[in-house]
This record gives sequence, structure tokens and C-alpha cells, in this order.
Amino acid sequence: MKVKLKYNLEDTRYTVDFKKKYGYPFYESFKYNYEYPVIAIYPVALRVLDESLDLCIYPIEMFEIIDHTIPDDWVKNDYEGSDGEMLSAYNPPFVGEIDYFWEEFYDGNIEAIKLFYNYITTSGLITKEDLNERLKRSNDWAVWYGLLFPDD
Repeated sequence: MKVKLKYNLEDTRYTVDFKKKYGYPFYESFKYNYEYPVIAIYPVALRVLDESLDLCIYPIEMFEIIDHTIPDDWVKNDYEGSDGEMLSAYNPPFVGEIDYFWEEFYDGNIEAIKLFYNYITTSGLITKEDLNERLKRSNDWAVWYGLLFPDD
């Protein structure tokens, strides 16, 4: 699945509205009119591989869906919402390899980080070179590159 931002967030008319609505400047990680791969799908949100590699969850309403294809190897998880309604989420297969994968990823679990970066580079979502460049720009993650790709 691929998405594009619906609005040019460099236009301050939109950024003011988005800041009021969502309370944080997530839009700084996106370029207008650029396609981004989705790496998890939730009922009202998407986890998008943005420029910063932050992997935050963003409201679906921010995006225009360019490609609706969900990869065949993704896993569908059904669960009951707070109002009793059955909901579904879709995640890449590596998410099931570690309990509470995304929490572990954000907590710095090296195995979770390796699984994620291996998936995005081997599935063609990003090249190792592009990942390396993004990691160099990201103070939080630059240290991980040597752990993830020690042979490079």
C-alpha cells in the first residue's frame, strides 16, 4: 500500500489547522506529492515509512491512498474495539516474531530493529543506501546502522 499527503503542508494555512487538530508537527517528516509506503494498517490510522524513519501512526484522513494493495504475506489481526465492534489491523509478518513488536522496536530492542530494517530493505521499500542516508540524518538512529549492517 502506498499513500500521498492530501495537502501541501508547507502552506501555513494547512499546518496551523493540523497543529490545532493533532497537536504535534508530524508533517515535517513528509514531502508533498511524494509516495510513501505503508508498513501497518489500523482501522483509522496508518503506520507510514516517512522521511525520518520515526514510524509513527498517522490518521488515515491525512492521506490519499495511491495503491490499495496489501502484501500477501501481511498478517490480519482481528480484535474487539472499546465499543465491542470487531476491528482488523494488518501488519508485515515480522511483527508476529516478537511480542509487542512496535513497543519493543521503540524501546530499542535490537532484534526488533534488525527485523524491521531487514524487512524494509529486502522487500524493496527502501534501499540500504537510502536507509544509510536517512540514518545519518537521524541522530536517534545513526548508531544502529553498524549493528544492523556490520558487513557494509
